[in-house]
Amino acid sequence: MIDKRPNFLLVGAPKAGTTSIAKYLGEHPEVYIPREKEPFYFIEELVRDIAISDPMYEDIKRKARLGWDEYMKLFDDSKDEKVRGEATVHYLYHYDIVIPKVKKKLGDIPIIIVLRNPVDRAFSNYCYQYRGQLCSFEKALMLEDKRKNAGWNSFWYYREVGNYCRPVSAYLKGFSNVYVCLFEELIADPYLFMQKIYTFLGVNDEYVHGIDKKYNATLKPVNSVVKILHYISHKSGVSLNFLSSDAKSYIKKMIYVKNDKKINKKTEISLYNYYENEIDCLEKILDIDLSVWRKCNYAR
Repeated sequence: MIDKRPNFLLVGAPKAGTTSIAKYLGEHPEVYIPREKEPFYFIEELVRDIAISDPMYEDIKRKARLGWDEYMKLFDDSKDEKVRGEATVHYLYHYDIVIPKVKKKLGDIPIIIVLRNPVDRAFSNYCYQYRGQLCSFEKALMLEDKRKNAGWNSFWYYREVGNYCRPVSAYLKGFSNVYVCLFEELIADPYLFMQKIYTFLGVNDEYVHGIDKKYNATLKPVNSVVKILHYISHKSGVSLNFLSSDAKSYIKKMIYVKNDKKINKKTEISLYNYYENEIDCLEKILDIDLSVWRKCNYAR
Protein backbone atom coordinates (compact mmCIF):
# COMPACT_ATOMS: atom_id res chain seq x y z
CA MET A 1 0.00 0.00 0.00
CA ILE A 2 1.26 3.46 -0.93
CA ASP A 3 2.09 5.73 1.99
CA LYS A 4 0.08 8.82 1.10
CA ARG A 5 1.26 10.98 3.94
CA PRO A 6 2.67 14.34 2.74
CA ASN A 7 6.44 14.25 2.43
CA PHE A 8 7.01 18.00 2.16
CA LEU A 9 5.31 21.17 3.42
CA LEU A 10 5.11 24.74 2.16
CA VAL A 11 4.78 26.66 5.43
CA GLY A 12 4.56 30.35 4.50
CA ALA A 13 4.84 33.31 4.74
CA PRO A 14 1.41 34.84 3.98
CA LYS A 15 1.18 37.07 0.87
CA ALA A 16 4.56 35.85 -0.36
CA GLY A 17 3.38 33.96 -3.42
CA THR A 18 2.52 30.68 -1.72
CA THR A 19 -0.79 30.29 -3.57
CA SER A 20 0.92 30.60 -6.95
CA ILE A 21 3.72 28.26 -5.89
CA ALA A 22 1.22 25.66 -4.68
CA LYS A 23 -0.66 25.90 -7.99
CA TYR A 24 2.56 25.51 -9.98
CA LEU A 25 3.54 22.50 -7.89
CA GLY A 26 0.12 20.99 -8.48
CA GLU A 27 0.67 21.18 -12.24
CA HIS A 28 3.83 19.08 -12.03
CA PRO A 29 3.20 15.39 -12.89
CA GLU A 30 5.58 14.21 -10.15
CA VAL A 31 4.00 16.34 -7.43
CA TYR A 32 0.67 15.93 -5.65
CA ILE A 33 -0.73 18.88 -3.74
CA PRO A 34 -4.41 19.25 -2.77
CA ARG A 35 -6.41 21.76 -4.79
CA GLU A 36 -7.71 23.25 -1.54
CA LYS A 37 -4.95 25.26 0.12
CA GLU A 38 -4.70 25.91 3.88
CA PRO A 39 -6.03 22.78 5.64
CA PHE A 40 -4.65 24.10 8.98
CA TYR A 41 -4.28 20.55 10.35
CA PHE A 42 -1.08 21.17 12.31
CA ILE A 43 -2.67 24.10 14.16
CA GLU A 44 -6.06 22.46 14.63
CA GLU A 45 -6.25 23.46 18.30
CA LEU A 46 -5.98 27.13 17.29
CA VAL A 47 -8.65 26.69 14.63
CA ARG A 48 -11.03 25.20 17.18
CA ASP A 49 -10.54 28.27 19.40
CA ILE A 50 -10.75 30.97 16.73
CA ALA A 51 -13.08 33.80 17.73
CA ILE A 52 -16.40 33.95 15.94
CA SER A 53 -15.85 37.71 15.68
CA ASP A 54 -12.91 37.08 13.33
CA PRO A 55 -14.16 38.00 9.82
CA MET A 56 -12.27 34.96 8.49
CA TYR A 57 -14.03 32.59 10.89
CA GLU A 58 -16.36 30.95 8.35
CA ASP A 59 -13.70 30.63 5.67
CA ILE A 60 -11.18 29.03 8.01
CA LYS A 61 -13.74 26.63 9.48
CA ARG A 62 -14.72 25.60 5.94
CA LYS A 63 -11.14 24.92 4.86
CA ALA A 64 -9.86 23.32 8.06
CA ARG A 65 -9.23 19.58 8.21
CA LEU A 66 -9.49 18.77 11.90
CA GLY A 67 -8.32 15.30 12.81
CA TRP A 68 -5.85 12.97 11.11
CA ASP A 69 -8.41 11.04 9.07
CA GLU A 70 -9.94 14.24 7.69
CA TYR A 71 -6.49 15.56 6.87
CA MET A 72 -5.44 12.42 5.03
CA LYS A 73 -8.57 12.56 2.86
CA LEU A 74 -6.87 15.47 1.12
CA PHE A 75 -4.44 12.95 -0.35
CA ASP A 76 -6.95 10.26 -1.37
CA ASP A 77 -6.51 11.10 -5.05
CA SER A 78 -2.73 10.92 -5.00
CA LYS A 79 -1.33 7.96 -6.92
CA ASP A 80 2.32 7.32 -7.65
CA GLU A 81 3.58 10.92 -7.50
CA LYS A 82 7.14 11.20 -6.28
CA VAL A 83 6.28 13.84 -3.67
CA ARG A 84 3.12 14.97 -1.88
CA GLY A 85 2.63 18.10 0.14
CA GLU A 86 0.34 20.87 1.27
CA ALA A 87 0.55 24.61 1.88
CA THR A 88 -0.63 26.42 5.00
CA VAL A 89 0.96 29.81 5.59
CA HIS A 90 0.04 29.88 9.28
CA TYR A 91 2.57 27.11 9.90
CA LEU A 92 5.47 29.58 9.81
CA TYR A 93 4.18 31.98 12.46
CA HIS A 94 2.95 29.14 14.69
CA TYR A 95 6.22 27.21 14.38
CA ASP A 96 6.30 26.28 18.06
CA ILE A 97 3.07 24.30 17.73
CA VAL A 98 3.65 22.99 14.22
CA ILE A 99 7.22 21.68 14.30
CA PRO A 100 6.84 19.00 17.01
CA LYS A 101 3.53 17.79 15.49
CA VAL A 102 5.03 17.53 12.01
CA LYS A 103 8.05 15.66 13.33
CA LYS A 104 5.77 13.22 15.14
CA LYS A 105 3.32 12.63 12.26
CA LEU A 106 5.51 13.02 9.18
CA GLY A 107 9.11 12.81 10.34
CA ASP A 108 12.04 14.89 9.13
CA ILE A 109 10.45 15.99 5.85
CA PRO A 110 11.61 18.77 3.47
CA ILE A 111 10.26 22.21 4.33
CA ILE A 112 9.80 25.15 1.93
CA ILE A 113 9.69 28.68 3.35
CA VAL A 114 9.01 31.72 1.17
CA LEU A 115 9.80 35.13 2.64
CA ARG A 116 8.96 38.61 1.40
CA ASN A 117 10.14 42.10 2.29
CA PRO A 118 8.27 42.36 5.61
CA VAL A 119 7.04 45.91 4.98
CA ASP A 120 5.64 45.04 1.56
CA ARG A 121 4.21 41.83 2.96
CA ALA A 122 2.42 43.59 5.82
CA PHE A 123 0.84 46.17 3.54
CA SER A 124 -0.14 43.58 0.94
CA ASN A 125 -1.73 41.50 3.70
CA TYR A 126 -3.71 44.54 4.85
CA CYS A 127 -4.85 45.37 1.31
CA TYR A 128 -5.95 41.78 0.76
CA GLN A 129 -8.11 41.90 3.89
CA TYR A 130 -9.37 45.46 3.51
CA ARG A 131 -12.79 44.07 2.63
CA GLY A 132 -13.09 42.73 6.18
CA GLN A 133 -12.19 45.87 8.10
CA LEU A 134 -12.68 49.13 6.17
CA CYS A 135 -10.07 51.00 8.20
CA SER A 136 -6.68 52.52 7.40
CA PHE A 137 -3.46 50.53 7.53
CA GLU A 138 -2.32 52.64 10.46
CA LYS A 139 -5.52 51.86 12.36
CA ALA A 140 -5.15 48.16 11.54
CA LEU A 141 -1.62 48.18 12.98
CA MET A 142 -2.95 49.80 16.15
CA LEU A 143 -5.65 47.13 16.42
CA GLU A 144 -3.22 44.24 16.03
CA ASP A 145 -2.77 43.44 19.74
CA LYS A 146 -6.47 43.86 20.42
CA ARG A 147 -7.36 41.44 17.62
CA LYS A 148 -4.76 38.97 18.82
CA ASN A 149 -6.10 39.08 22.37
CA ALA A 150 -9.64 38.67 21.05
CA GLY A 151 -8.70 35.38 19.39
CA TRP A 152 -8.50 36.44 15.75
CA ASN A 153 -6.24 34.29 13.57
CA SER A 154 -2.66 35.31 12.80
CA PHE A 155 -3.45 36.50 9.26
CA TRP A 156 -4.48 39.76 10.96
CA TYR A 157 -1.12 40.26 12.69
CA TYR A 158 0.35 42.36 9.90
CA ARG A 159 3.40 43.63 11.75
CA GLU A 160 4.15 40.61 13.92
CA VAL A 161 4.02 38.01 11.14
CA GLY A 162 6.96 39.80 9.50
CA ASN A 163 9.24 38.82 12.39
CA TYR A 164 10.72 35.91 10.47
CA CYS A 165 13.98 35.26 12.29
CA ARG A 166 12.75 33.14 15.19
CA PRO A 167 10.45 30.84 13.14
CA VAL A 168 13.01 30.41 10.36
CA SER A 169 15.69 29.56 12.94
CA ALA A 170 13.36 27.03 14.53
CA TYR A 171 12.64 25.28 11.22
CA LEU A 172 16.35 25.21 10.34
CA LYS A 173 17.05 23.61 13.71
CA GLY A 174 14.08 21.24 13.62
CA PHE A 175 14.49 19.85 10.09
CA SER A 176 17.54 18.76 8.14
CA ASN A 177 16.25 19.85 4.72
CA VAL A 178 14.83 23.38 4.66
CA TYR A 179 14.70 25.57 1.56
CA VAL A 180 14.26 29.29 2.18
CA CYS A 181 13.50 31.42 -0.87
CA LEU A 182 12.35 34.97 -1.57
CA PHE A 183 9.14 36.30 -3.11
CA GLU A 184 11.24 38.90 -4.93
CA GLU A 185 13.00 36.05 -6.79
CA LEU A 186 9.63 34.60 -7.78
CA ILE A 187 8.59 37.94 -9.29
CA ALA A 188 11.93 38.47 -11.06
CA ASP A 189 12.11 35.02 -12.70
CA PRO A 190 9.28 32.58 -11.88
CA TYR A 191 10.74 29.88 -14.14
CA LEU A 192 14.14 29.87 -12.43
CA PHE A 193 12.43 30.15 -9.03
CA MET A 194 10.30 27.07 -9.63
CA GLN A 195 13.19 25.19 -11.18
CA LYS A 196 15.08 25.57 -7.90
CA ILE A 197 12.08 24.31 -5.92
CA TYR A 198 11.69 21.32 -8.25
CA THR A 199 15.38 20.56 -7.78
CA PHE A 200 14.99 20.83 -4.01
CA LEU A 201 12.10 18.33 -4.12
CA GLY A 202 13.99 15.97 -6.42
CA VAL A 203 11.55 16.14 -9.36
CA ASN A 204 12.06 17.04 -13.01
CA ASP A 205 13.27 20.65 -12.92
CA GLU A 206 12.59 21.31 -16.61
CA TYR A 207 8.80 21.27 -16.21
CA VAL A 208 7.46 24.79 -16.81
CA HIS A 209 3.76 24.36 -17.63
CA GLY A 210 1.46 27.05 -16.18
CA ILE A 211 4.18 29.08 -14.47
CA ASP A 212 3.23 32.32 -16.26
CA LYS A 213 -0.11 32.60 -14.42
CA LYS A 214 -0.51 34.51 -11.12
CA TYR A 215 -2.90 33.48 -8.36
CA ASN A 216 -4.48 35.14 -5.31
CA ALA A 217 -3.70 38.68 -6.46
CA THR A 218 -4.72 41.50 -4.14
CA LEU A 219 -7.74 43.27 -5.63
CA LYS A 220 -10.07 46.07 -4.55
CA PRO A 221 -13.80 46.73 -5.09
CA VAL A 222 -14.52 48.71 -8.26
CA ASN A 223 -16.54 51.33 -6.34
CA SER A 224 -17.72 52.28 -2.84
CA VAL A 225 -21.05 50.46 -3.18
CA VAL A 226 -19.32 47.16 -3.92
CA LYS A 227 -16.87 47.87 -1.09
CA ILE A 228 -19.66 48.29 1.47
CA LEU A 229 -21.59 45.26 0.18
CA HIS A 230 -18.45 43.14 0.37
CA TYR A 231 -17.75 44.33 3.89
CA ILE A 232 -21.29 43.42 4.98
CA SER A 233 -21.14 39.99 3.33
CA HIS A 234 -17.71 39.35 4.81
CA LYS A 235 -18.83 40.23 8.33
CA SER A 236 -22.02 38.18 8.02
CA GLY A 237 -20.25 35.11 6.64
CA VAL A 238 -22.06 35.14 3.28
CA SER A 239 -20.03 33.11 0.80
CA LEU A 240 -19.95 32.45 -2.95
CA ASN A 241 -18.59 28.94 -2.44
CA PHE A 242 -21.78 27.42 -3.84
CA LEU A 243 -20.76 28.79 -7.26
CA SER A 244 -18.37 27.13 -9.67
CA SER A 245 -14.78 28.39 -9.94
CA ASP A 246 -15.53 29.88 -13.36
CA ALA A 247 -18.59 31.72 -12.05
CA LYS A 248 -16.68 33.14 -9.09
CA SER A 249 -13.83 34.19 -11.38
CA TYR A 250 -16.29 35.98 -13.70
CA ILE A 251 -17.90 37.86 -10.81
CA LYS A 252 -14.52 38.94 -9.46
CA LYS A 253 -13.53 40.33 -12.87
CA MET A 254 -16.75 42.34 -12.99
CA ILE A 255 -16.58 43.95 -9.54
CA TYR A 256 -12.88 44.05 -8.61
CA VAL A 257 -9.85 45.78 -10.07
CA LYS A 258 -6.14 45.64 -9.33
CA ASN A 259 -5.34 47.19 -5.97
CA ASP A 260 -3.29 50.38 -6.35
CA LYS A 261 -3.18 51.47 -2.71
CA LYS A 262 0.10 53.04 -1.60
CA ILE A 263 1.58 52.85 1.86
CA ASN A 264 1.96 56.11 3.78
CA LYS A 265 5.65 57.12 3.73
CA LYS A 266 5.77 57.84 7.46
CA THR A 267 4.31 54.42 8.21
CA GLU A 268 6.72 52.81 5.76
CA ILE A 269 9.73 54.38 7.47
CA SER A 270 8.46 53.31 10.87
CA LEU A 271 8.07 49.71 9.73
CA TYR A 272 11.50 49.57 8.09
CA ASN A 273 13.01 50.77 11.35
CA TYR A 274 10.98 48.18 13.24
CA TYR A 275 12.26 45.32 11.04
CA GLU A 276 15.90 46.42 10.85
CA ASN A 277 17.14 43.93 13.45
CA GLU A 278 15.02 41.14 11.94
CA ILE A 279 16.62 41.66 8.54
CA ASP A 280 20.09 41.71 10.12
CA CYS A 281 19.29 38.44 11.89
CA LEU A 282 18.05 36.73 8.73
CA GLU A 283 21.12 37.80 6.76
CA LYS A 284 23.25 36.17 9.43
CA ILE A 285 21.42 32.86 9.84
CA LEU A 286 20.78 32.39 6.11
CA ASP A 287 24.12 33.84 4.98
CA ILE A 288 22.44 35.91 2.27
CA ASP A 289 22.33 39.54 1.20
CA LEU A 290 18.91 41.06 1.83
CA SER A 291 19.74 44.51 0.47
CA VAL A 292 16.69 44.10 -1.78
CA TRP A 293 14.70 44.55 1.45
CA ARG A 294 16.57 47.72 2.38
CA LYS A 295 15.29 49.88 -0.46
CA CYS A 296 14.00 52.42 2.06
CA ASN A 297 17.51 53.67 2.86
CA TYR A 298 16.33 56.78 4.67
CA ALA A 299 14.84 54.55 7.34
CA ARG A 300 18.23 53.42 8.60
